[in-house]
Amino acid sequence: LSFDADKDGLLKSEEMLAFASLNGFEGSRAQWDKDYHRLCQEQGVDPSAGLDLDLFCKLVDDVDSGLYCSDDELLAMIGDDVEEQLESQRREIVNVLFRFLDSNNSGVLEENELRVLAGHIGLERQEDWADRWQKLCLQHGVVAVDLQLFRELLNDQSERGLFCETALLVDILMNEQGT
Repeated sequence: LSFDADKDGLLKSEEMLAFASLNGFEGSRAQWDKDYHRLCQEQGVDPSAGLDLDLFCKLVDDVDSGLYCSDDELLAMIGDDVEEQLESQRREIVNVLFRFLDSNNSGVLEENELRVLAGHIGLERQEDWADRWQKLCLQHGVVAVDLQLFRELLNDQSERGLFCETALLVDILMNEQGT
């Protein structure tokens, strides 16, 4: 749950207030505490324990609960959080792939190390890759690719980059680690 600040799987009063505020609640903290305790009592939940995911989903889907929220509204509330999580996961996958490709542990990817990735993105022919590598080095003024440039290249959707969808990066890791 995006609103579960302490990540315990339960939404307590303060965490539910964050949701309620985004869903139109404009009352005071004292008013919310009363509303939250009433809600918990109606649902047979100990207010100090909090609402679990199943109950939260039930309430959000119930137009008569006072907490109803359409799927579009809910997505708008948590969209930024989900996007941040996906970006964080992609960064970690890119980091892992970089370390995997850096077979000599030099901290940079040399032509032969980055060629492994190139083969997965349509640059299988040695001539194609050699030309692309030379252009890449000239464009960036490098002789090898560090982690920062690697990230930039994998996120660059222009012809200068080596853009890869996150799913493809995971597939590359899985395929290469299996060989």
